[in-house]
Order: sequence, then C-alpha cells, then structure tokens
Amino acid sequence: MLLYKIVVANIPIVGHRVAEFLAHLTHHKLVRPEDIHMIGFSVGAHVAGYAGMYFKQATRKRMARITGLDPSRLSLLHGEFKSKYKHLNFSDAEFVDVVHTGFARLAVKQSMGHADFYVNGGARQPQCEDTSNFGDDLLELLTSLAEAIAGKPRAKKKDMGPVGLFH
Repeated sequence: MLLYKIVVANIPIVGHRVAEFLAHLTHHKLVRPEDIHMIGFSVGAHVAGYAGMYFKQATRKRMARITGLDPSRLSLLHGEFKSKYKHLNFSDAEFVDVVHTGFARLAVKQSMGHADFYVNGGARQPQCEDTSNFGDDLLELLTSLAEAIAGKPRAKKKDMGPVGLFH
C-alpha cells in the first residue's frame, strides 16, 4: 500500500509536467489542442485527467479527448490522504470516454466521462481469470489500440475471445 500511496501522490505532478509539455508544443504550433488524445490505464487515467485540467489552465483551451482505461479507485486510500486527489472526469477534455472492465477489482465503477462503457457490465471478464500473463496481454492490447487509432490495424497474434476489443 505504501508504494501505491507514492504513485498516487505523484499523479498531480506527472499530470502537470505532461500538461506543460503539451502547452509548450501548442504554444510553438507543433500540435493543436483539437489533435490531442491522451489514453491512460489505471492510475494513468487520472494522470491524463490532471494533464487535461492543467493544460486547460495553461492554454485556456481543452485538449480534444481523454480515454480512461479502467481508472484505478483512489478510494483505496483513506482519510486526509484520499481527499487530496481528484479523479478523471468529463471536464478534463472536450470529450472523455472511459472503459470499465472491472480489472482486478481495483477499477472505478462510477461514471466519470461523457461516455462510459461497461464491458460485460464492468465486472469480471470471461477468459480473464488467469492474470499470470497480464504484462504480455496488456502490451498486446495497447499495441493493438495504438495501431487502430493510427489507422494501421495488424493481424492479431492472439484470439482475445468473444469480448476482445479488436475483431
């Protein structure tokens, strides 16, 4: 739990740094706010939320989109420590979408975006009981997601089953 508290304590700091970088790129006309789409998994979803909030403060414009993939429950924290941190929400970008799969029961179940998707009701997913290959599976999913967004879908290496995101 101590490591988790350290990670959570750094969410606003990392989000602020990301926002500074994006604001710098925007200021120098290297990127337009309407072209920014951040994707964050677990704690990274909240980092994206902070980045969106700080970006809006720095530029007076919202980034186009934030996608939260199973945002982690900051409610795992208790007392004063918990109350210091905000979570990803719909005001952090022009459009915020959130995918809830109930991963490891650590993810938020509450609606937080303009569109919230609850895969299989946001509960435990079929064929996902074995988490021993979680790192490989996550890398496969994120690689497929990035390629799909870039318009370069590839032949899938692994059958993701009937609830897979990329068929």
